[in-house]
Amino acid sequence: MTYEYFRCLDDIRFEGRWQLGEPISASGDVDPSRFTTGQVYDGPRDLTLDREDGVPLDFTLAAFDVPVVSERIATILRELCPCDIQIIPIGIEGEEVGYAILNVLSTVACLNEEKSVFTKWTDATTNWASIEW
Repeated sequence: MTYEYFRCLDDIRFEGRWQLGEPISASGDVDPSRFTTGQVYDGPRDLTLDREDGVPLDFTLAAFDVPVVSERIATILRELCPCDIQIIPIGIEGEEVGYAILNVLSTVACLNEEKSVFTKWTDATTNWASIEW
């Protein structure tokens, strides 16, 4: 059996593109990792994103790599993989067109830890006092 895995990135070199901030709700900030860990989001639904002026994109990674898609892309993805994603409508400052956070629920561990050399970054291994600023 053959599997294909993809990681979507937006082109941050695209001149004049917009920049999107992190999700917030009327009740305060929302932890962006709630949209990047493959778990169903069940928090506030009155989400908005700040934006810096620029050309709106159909796919953008907002602050902290939160995937944001246009209504057009959300519709296509809903048809292709309805059980693997969660579409969370979001307001974007100055935009009348619909946008949504794309919360991907179906994730795969793609790192072979047994055959890799790496350091896991955790609170326990982070010693901010030792960093030379």
